[in-house]
Order: sequence, then structure tokens, then C-alpha cells
Amino acid sequence: MSEPYDPYLPRAGSSSGNGAPPVPGAGNAKTAAIQAQIDDTVGIMRENITKVAERGERLDSLQDKTDNLAVSAQGFRRGANRVRKVCNMVHAPPSSLANSIDSFQNMW
Repeated sequence: MSEPYDPYLPRAGSSSGNGAPPVPGAGNAKTAAIQAQIDDTVGIMRENITKVAERGERLDSLQDKTDNLAVSAQGFRRGANRVRKVCNMVHAPPSSLANSIDSFQNMW
């Protein structure tokens, strides 16, 4: 019975898996190249994590500014409504002002 195929394990005494005799130092060069790629990838991932953290801080700051703007907009709207109502009262014809006072008194 034969062993199951595994491309990552060398076959019967061969380091390359193709039946050629092992080359001295070839494994170390391949290992060093793979380790260099891993180190580059780790460096890139660390940069990405740093950038994500900075982006999160900027998003938090933007959210705070948005909340402050919403509060300011509500205050502006209330103030504008008050000014509009006062202007309507000032420029209202006397008969409509009297009707408003009468209806207000009838409520109580």
C-alpha cells in the first residue's frame, strides 16, 4: 500500500520531491526567501492595522462634529421659528390679533 500524496512532504529521501539529488544550501535559500516574504507581509499588515486605527479616530472625530452640527441646527431652527412667529405677530392685522387673543382666552 502506498502513502497518500502530500505535495508538502518530500518523497522517499528526495528534498525536492522530483527525484533529483538534494542541492546543498538550496533549502536555506528557499527558506530565507520565504521568510523575507513573510516579513514583508507582516510589515504591510502592521501598517494596515495602524492605518485602520487612525481611520477609526478620524471617523470618531467626524461623528462628534456631526452630532454638534445637528444640535446647532436644531437650535437654529427653534430660533428661526421664534423670530418668524414674532414677525407674524408684529405684521399681523389687528383683527387677527384680536381673534387670537379671544381664542386664547376661550381656552382658559
